[in-house]
Amino acid sequence: MTSFPSRTARLKAQNRVREAIAEYCEGEVLPAVREYDSGSVHLLSQQEVDNGVVALLLQCGVNHGSAGDVDLYRLVGAYLRDPEARREINEVLRGRGI
Repeated sequence: MTSFPSRTARLKAQNRVREAIAEYCEGEVLPAVREYDSGSVHLLSQQEVDNGVVALLLQCGVNHGSAGDVDLYRLVGAYLRDPEARREINEVLRGRGI
């Protein structure tokens, strides 16, 4: 992607994603309380993080986000909501050249 979408395009896409998550989860999904940036992602609720993981799983065709040695809900939650965990995860990634 070479440029960022307009605010209108982003909001339309967010609504479609929210509708898809609600259909998949067979229930209502509330819209994000606000928009976040790198300085405020720690304020995301666990439910907002879980909704994002569901969207990722659906897009990637992955059946489970928490099974066996995979726990994307905890990983993404820790990464976004815990600045110290994010720093440590980033260090591991840098150490592996990722």
